[in-house]
Amino acid sequence: MKYVIDSPGSFPESLALDEAMLEELESCRQESPLLRFWTAATYGAVLGYSNRVASEVDTDGLAAIDGAVYRRTSGGGTVLIGPGCLNYSLVLRSDHRSEYSTVSGANRAVMAENAAAMEKLGRGPVSVRGHTDLVWRDRKFCGNAQRRKQNAFLFHGSILLSMDLEAIETALQFPSKTPDYREDRSHLAFVINFNAQPQEVMDVLRAQWGSEEAVPEQDLERWRVRASSLVQERYGLHAWRFKY
Repeated sequence: MKYVIDSPGSFPESLALDEAMLEELESCRQESPLLRFWTAATYGAVLGYSNRVASEVDTDGLAAIDGAVYRRTSGGGTVLIGPGCLNYSLVLRSDHRSEYSTVSGANRAVMAENAAAMEKLGRGPVSVRGHTDLVWRDRKFCGNAQRRKQNAFLFHGSILLSMDLEAIETALQFPSKTPDYREDRSHLAFVINFNAQPQEVMDVLRAQWGSEEAVPEQDLERWRVRASSLVQERYGLHAWRFKY
């Protein structure tokens, strides 16, 4: 597995690069699975593919923290990404493990690896709750989502490390769908920052996934060219971001 540690870019560019990487593995132009890390310098409410802005986002609150609305192509709920949040993206071949052949199997397999990695930091037990939440001290610190093609799939998520948790309360409405273990808790009562530094988290995830080699710059540049096209076609468009 090869890895990318990306410099902060715009939300449309960052979301589009995930799709460009997925296309590369799907087409077999890229043979190695991929692990990417990225961060954001500003706030963005990133909706799942079918989420509705009106029911998921407090647009006035989001504006108050100078944030904006974006949309990804994977499923799952709406998340607030911003400073203090480490984002990761895995792009994997569906035939690499038998569990990867289905959505539920991939969820279980990938989340088990991620939970095991985070436990190696020695901060105490980390569990998988709901379908794809990582939980520490009975509170969520990482949400995840998946997008599948025929031969490959994208599995990505955001890890709260030093996020201003009040910003989540300000910018997001109570979710339209929640896991049972949430028990109607507010955002502030439900989420937590995991006690680790970004480099520590990147190191344990890279070790868990056996990601030792950086992506060559020429490959990354090719993906960025494709991502720029995807920004123009989709991620940068108001009609895409506010489609529901």
